[in-house]
Amino acid sequence: MHPESAFEEAGAANYLAGILREMGLEVTEGIGKTGLIATLKSGDGGGSIGIRADIDCIKLQETGTPPYASQTPNRMRACGHDGHMATILGTASLLAKRRNSSGTVHFIFQPAEEPGKGAQAMIDDSLFERFPMDEIYGLHNRPEMPAGAAIPPLPIP
Repeated sequence: MHPESAFEEAGAANYLAGILREMGLEVTEGIGKTGLIATLKSGDGGGSIGIRADIDCIKLQETGTPPYASQTPNRMRACGHDGHMATILGTASLLAKRRNSSGTVHFIFQPAEEPGKGAQAMIDDSLFERFPMDEIYGLHNRPEMPAGAAIPPLPIP
C-alpha cells in the first residue's frame, strides 16, 4: 500500500529488514543506496548462492479500489515486485526454519530495477566482494499468463 520508486525504497527496506531479522537472518542495509542483503548460514558448507527480488515500484497512478491499493500518489506496484518480495520472504522463512542445508544463502533485495540502475548500484557498492556468491537466482512473474501456460522466452537484444 506504500510503494516507493527507484532509490526511494527506504520504507520497504526497513520493513523487509525487520521481518528478516525476526527470522534470525543477518541483515545488511544500504547496499546500492536502498538495497539490502539478508544472510542465512547453515551447516559447514562453503558454497554460497544469492536469491534476488526487486523492491521498487513504477510511477503510475493506481485507479483501482482494492483494499491493498496504493496510498502513495503516482506510485504503484503494477510491476509485480510485491510478488517478488513475498516469494523471497517465503523462501527465507522456510530455509531459516528448516536449516537442513549446508552453505550460505544471500537474499538480495534490489532497489531501482525499473529504471535499470539498482543492480549496478549494488555492484558498485561492492556487493560481490562483501557477499561472495557462486550463483544467483531470480525470477520475474507473469501474472497475465494463464495458469499452466508455457512462458515464451524473452527476446535477447
